[in-house]
Amino acid sequence: MLFRPRNDHRLHYRRNLHDDSFLYHEHTLGGVAMDLSITDLERFTIELPFREVPARNMIRELPDFTFFEIFRVSLGNGIVGTGETMHFYYPWGETTDATVERIRGRNAYETMWDDTIGQGLQMALFDAVGKALQVPMHALLGEKVRDRAHLSWWMIDMPPEDWANECEAALRLGYRDLKAKGRPWYDIYAQMDAIQKVVPENFRIDLDFNDTLLDADHAIPILQRLKATYRNLAICEGPLDDVENSKRLRAAVEMPIVQHAGLTSLGEQIRDDYCDGFVVGGCVSSILHQGTVCAAFDKPFWLQQVGSGLTAAFSMHLAAVLSHATWPAIICHHIYDRDVLATPIEVCDGTSLISDAPGLGVEIDEDAMDALRFRGQYQGFNPARLIEVAWPDGARFYYSSGNQLWRDAQAGNMPVFIAGVQTRIVPDDGSACWRKLHARASEAPVREKT
Repeated sequence: MLFRPRNDHRLHYRRNLHDDSFLYHEHTLGGVAMDLSITDLERFTIELPFREVPARNMIRELPDFTFFEIFRVSLGNGIVGTGETMHFYYPWGETTDATVERIRGRNAYETMWDDTIGQGLQMALFDAVGKALQVPMHALLGEKVRDRAHLSWWMIDMPPEDWANECEAALRLGYRDLKAKGRPWYDIYAQMDAIQKVVPENFRIDLDFNDTLLDADHAIPILQRLKATYRNLAICEGPLDDVENSKRLRAAVEMPIVQHAGLTSLGEQIRDDYCDGFVVGGCVSSILHQGTVCAAFDKPFWLQQVGSGLTAAFSMHLAAVLSHATWPAIICHHIYDRDVLATPIEVCDGTSLISDAPGLGVEIDEDAMDALRFRGQYQGFNPARLIEVAWPDGARFYYSSGNQLWRDAQAGNMPVFIAGVQTRIVPDDGSACWRKLHARASEAPVREKT
């Protein structure tokens, strides 16, 4: 289903008899015809380096979070719009060569609502059209309901001291909310102890378990203990992957339970009434649809669209018009050491001002964009690594990827959130012993008792 803005800014179009493109007329701009046909598209890859703490932890599971495809769309009126999408993990739709040929010459205003073109290209089109019409992106989407957007810090599973360091960094930069990955191969109690020592009482934490609590029998005592012990724990995300266990958990734990919208269908999820709110992601028309459904049933949600400051600006415009986007959005732009924006997104007391400047309302740092350009051809990034999980009873589990860890945890092949467990990357010392153990772990998890 394609969505259109409530008011069309008094736009109408006529077909150009010479080149079959569309021309828009904006009466507020003096009736000057503006050619919004898509004339050119440049695509290239950039590599955004991680900051130090994320770098040493992201390598374990998500090393290719650093690669983004940049889209530069040129319109017939000379306006250029910029967008981005993560190459591998959060592409939100693929932009193929066939897609590029399909949209070439088409009207940008009509095309930008098509989610099948992919988020990065869609972002660039909204940026270009907003600039051409001299209106911010949120004015193209609907009625503005807030001036500031809530943004959350994000961190992957890390040793307790790294979680504490990240919380201190978040506080310095004005954040008051955080989403952290709860994983059974780390001591969640030690992690939360470390956080609680460095954050104030009004700092809110969402723990995302990605279905690793297994079932209600495991989840209920663990979450009851966490909620009773840690004052900052505010939300539990993705604890379990089935409805009946989730209903039992929700009844037993006094804390909002959140699920990703669209695990089945959003309508079915709301009908089953097994969670208190949602994580909403995707492309523009899909997000507007999901936001409208959530509003109809009074379900809060947060937006989750991972990227640099460019994606943060894009997400904030969506938050501007979605009444129930009341929980802090997850963008992850702070995990990077550099950005493509000339002026970074500024957060104050947990929120950031939504721009009223045309398009996305941000200026690109062209020197940074050029310096970050990946000169080769992106083909994925999956470095060899050996991950050791050390359990309190002396057992050692070895894995060759974060995906193996996930599969083992979700299959119930490891203890479920016990104190004392530690995880580390075993450095490659060049020895035959390391290579042999890595080769075994690449075939299947290795379990050794010391």
